[in-house]
Amino acid sequence: YWSDFYKPKICWGNINYESNFSLIKAGDFINAPANLLISNKESLKYFIAHMNSKIFNWYFTLLSGIPLGEAFEWKKQYVENIPIPNISPEEQEPLECLVDYIQFCNQNNLTEMAQYFTELVDIAVFGLYFAEKMQQKQCYINDGLWQFVEPLPDTDTKTDNDIQKHFLIDLYRQWQKEPYLTKAFMHYKSIEEIQIILQNSNFKVDNKYNHA
Repeated sequence: YWSDFYKPKICWGNINYESNFSLIKAGDFINAPANLLISNKESLKYFIAHMNSKIFNWYFTLLSGIPLGEAFEWKKQYVENIPIPNISPEEQEPLECLVDYIQFCNQNNLTEMAQYFTELVDIAVFGLYFAEKMQQKQCYINDGLWQFVEPLPDTDTKTDNDIQKHFLIDLYRQWQKEPYLTKAFMHYKSIEEIQIILQNSNFKVDNKYNHA
């Protein structure tokens, strides 16, 4: 199994306030105790979008029952028992792109944009569970998000990094004016089940998804 350490992976520490999973690229290693998740079949970006979501965090606190002050011990046996909805690769693609956006923003100090894209991921993940109620409130985006999301331009140099930055800034400004998305931000918190999840979870970590 030693070759698995060279593969892309999701990792997390044993103790944290909330779900705080990082995506580690191939060839990078961790020099401290941590949990690792690899997969040869499933999309790690889709997994981490779900695992860093507010509903995953809430679900974990119900299962674990091991609070350490305000933090929790994120043991493998609890994390692996939280279900992740099985959706098609086509449905996963918008979330995978959003994960790329969040990582880039975190790595380039674009904090406001990272928070915006992170909340958009939460809305989409909520849509996997509460589709009917979100449709009634006009905040269901899962069937139309693909129209707005585009992959980040390929990057190899500092110039390419600037291209990605301007790409995301333009996208962010466009999305803030897009009624389809602004309605989702305005109304999703009015759903009772989502209110319960938000009120009964710790949310202290602002900088998620980063490479360790």
